[in-house]
Amino acid sequence: MKKAIWTVLAVIALAGHVLQGQNVTIQENYFNEFITFYVSSVDISTGAQDVDLFEVEVFSDQSVRVEVEFKISINSIPLDLEYEDVFLTVLTEPFDLDGRIRIRNTDLDLNTAGFTYVDGRTVPVEIASYKSIDLDEMETMQSLIMQTGRLPDGSYRFSLVVREPNYGPEFDSWGRSIISAHPVSLELISPGGPFAEIQNQTIMTTYPFFQWQSDPCLICSYRIRVARFIPDEHSSAEDAIEDQTVLPIEQALGWYPEKDMDDKFLPTTSLQYPQSGAVDLEPGNIYVWQVQKIIPTTVGDETINSVIYAFMIEEQQAGYDPIKETVRTVLGDERYEQLYGVGGELMGFIGDEESISISGNINVGGVELEAGNIDVNALLQIARLIEQGEISVVESEVQ
Repeated sequence: MKKAIWTVLAVIALAGHVLQGQNVTIQENYFNEFITFYVSSVDISTGAQDVDLFEVEVFSDQSVRVEVEFKISINSIPLDLEYEDVFLTVLTEPFDLDGRIRIRNTDLDLNTAGFTYVDGRTVPVEIASYKSIDLDEMETMQSLIMQTGRLPDGSYRFSLVVREPNYGPEFDSWGRSIISAHPVSLELISPGGPFAEIQNQTIMTTYPFFQWQSDPCLICSYRIRVARFIPDEHSSAEDAIEDQTVLPIEQALGWYPEKDMDDKFLPTTSLQYPQSGAVDLEPGNIYVWQVQKIIPTTVGDETINSVIYAFMIEEQQAGYDPIKETVRTVLGDERYEQLYGVGGELMGFIGDEESISISGNINVGGVELEAGNIDVNALLQIARLIEQGEISVVESEVQ
């Protein structure tokens, strides 16, 4: 079978079931979550698979005779299939289970000769029967794959059952379902817009809040790069974005941020321009930015790059303080002038550039935030939400 693409948006666990009084258990070790699932081959004649999708352990505290059945079922409107339409079924001959064995999806095909115990022993296992989707349905599937370049949308269920021989009562069962879609859209929102319209893409702040949107994807992540456009050096936005970046400041990285402790990038579709790890943006300059979407696949991460947006930071009058202007947004003009204007308590006050101390109760969207030192990035994000009308200030008090 030619290489097919299975695109995954979510992985949903199916509850296992254990018969009362029995002593055989299936335990999942892992199920690899992918957005795009490349299947280089699924041999319909043998059921052989070369993608390591899952591993479970089957164990018993005493010797018991069992059989194992593995199924792949499909529920897909484009394919006109329902879960009852089994794509693949592999059933073992009965064998004696005496300990803990590991079973991977790649172990279950007509060539299976045995399973391996955790302690290193092997148990011979023969395949009793094998069934696959009928020829007409397979031709329909292959035709759709050729048209779209991927497996059609739908839900694909992988299940494993351990039971008494000859289709006797179940000891335990396990299953996972993969919901297929195609998460490739990636659109920038703000700041700025197309480079050709740069004269209409002016912003005031030197700490812009970047936003983009993409189709839902629970395990996708994102990263960003920002660069200065220098007219004497760059002929296009593409030239600038490929040149020296202001974010990240470390040129070898290429994109911001580096992977976190969970080997992920940005899990959300927004980023406040940071105060560290980046070159300060300056009024009067033009900047370009681009986002990259990271899609986990069975052959490594795949990436999708957005278009490039550009924005210009407006020249600001002497004495302009972006932090104070952010405070003005949060407090409102009237309250700000009462505090920082002529005769105000904070007239001439110069605050800490790193953080602002806030006491009392802070409620954003019904969520109480802990008062204390709030860094400027957090304050900028609150200001942006206020500007967008997503939150509002009900009451403020400055001490």
